[in-house]
Amino acid sequence: MKTNVEQHGMLYTPRDELERFSDIDRLMRAYNGRLYYKHKPARCLVEDRGHLFINEYEQETTAIIEELQDYASAGIDGYEAAVDYWLDQAPRDIDDELKRDALRKLFTRSSVAMVYGAAGTGKSTMINHIASYFADKEKLFLAHTNPAVDNLKRRVPVLGSDFSTISRHLHSQSAKHYDLLVIDECSTVSNADLLKVLRQTSFSLLVLVGDVFQIESIQFGNWFALAPAFLPKSAVFELTTPYRTKNTNLLKFWDAVRAIDDDITEIISAQGYSAKLDESLFAPQKPDEIVLCLCGLVVNNVLKGTLVFKTTVDATGTASFQSEAHVLQTMTNPINGKVVHLDNSGRDAWSDGGVLNPDGTTTFTDTLTGTDMRVYTSHSSVLLKDHGYTAIVETVDSDGNLVDAHVVEHGPHEFAGDQDALCDAITAALG
Repeated sequence: MKTNVEQHGMLYTPRDELERFSDIDRLMRAYNGRLYYKHKPARCLVEDRGHLFINEYEQETTAIIEELQDYASAGIDGYEAAVDYWLDQAPRDIDDELKRDALRKLFTRSSVAMVYGAAGTGKSTMINHIASYFADKEKLFLAHTNPAVDNLKRRVPVLGSDFSTISRHLHSQSAKHYDLLVIDECSTVSNADLLKVLRQTSFSLLVLVGDVFQIESIQFGNWFALAPAFLPKSAVFELTTPYRTKNTNLLKFWDAVRAIDDDITEIISAQGYSAKLDESLFAPQKPDEIVLCLCGLVVNNVLKGTLVFKTTVDATGTASFQSEAHVLQTMTNPINGKVVHLDNSGRDAWSDGGVLNPDGTTTFTDTLTGTDMRVYTSHSSVLLKDHGYTAIVETVDSDGNLVDAHVVEHGPHEFAGDQDALCDAITAALG
């Protein structure tokens, strides 16, 4: 189910797909019962109308759609006329009628605007046009990654603009109010992060920009593809005019790739877009040509492991839980046949009863223990990396309110080496 959600964007898994498991109801009860108490009910499995889902994924998706619908319920009075006046006052260098029309209607009926477009259709240019119109307003531009933020800084040279990654913005806990909030590359933004931005940022107008066919978020993020189905058409805009090329064959190829058409390979072959990679790649075709190479190591990776879950109930009825995992990862270099094994294991232990303190509070401890990671080839040990242990200690009062929380760490030890040394050892053994 987690794979369906996080890799395929499939929020609801039909019960029929899980019939190969012997007793789904029992497995659901067991899974929900083993969850850490602070993760309930958010991470609990729920069944409704013949479909199973993870509770927090549905709640986050629903909350995002409801908040965007609230912003889409009303726009700015006289907005279109004001934009028309602004456009007539001076040349604005708007090269596309779609962009001009979108700019005029952006906030006529909605306070949120969703701008979709493939690579090369001018999404960054559209953001700059919007920023220019709101030049005398306070603006915040967010993106998931630092390179995306740097691109915004280059493309939007407008005063009154703040730029930040989403993570840095959320940690800043800024109380500043912005007239305009713009989030770029929205397909990379998870549901959880967007919900935090909407709830922790003070703003009046919202612009969401991206392409559903580009990179997806690492964590679950279905909101950007889903939202247009629940918002009025007046809040959704699509840029379709490509500016990076006018070559019809290349545009046809791009469309086929985006749609994952069956004839992609035929187009590649017919148009000569493929070539054999050999030494001729480095022969310059033009005097000023530069060849960029990305060098890396491709390996075949196999993971095998076991997970043992133990539940212990004492005479008072207090349950203690322990999860032990052992994973063996085998990496093979297909070019030279060299093999490296990574052997690792760990333990997670906690109790639902906690320890009752004299002042009436209760302390819960969740201890995660890692053993030495053995990295070895078939003939020798390469490196040991001690993971030590981490204990998460939380104290709550009689009403369940958090009173204190701290983390106790032990290790990794200095003699074990750092992560770079680990990666270097693996690379050297495989190369």
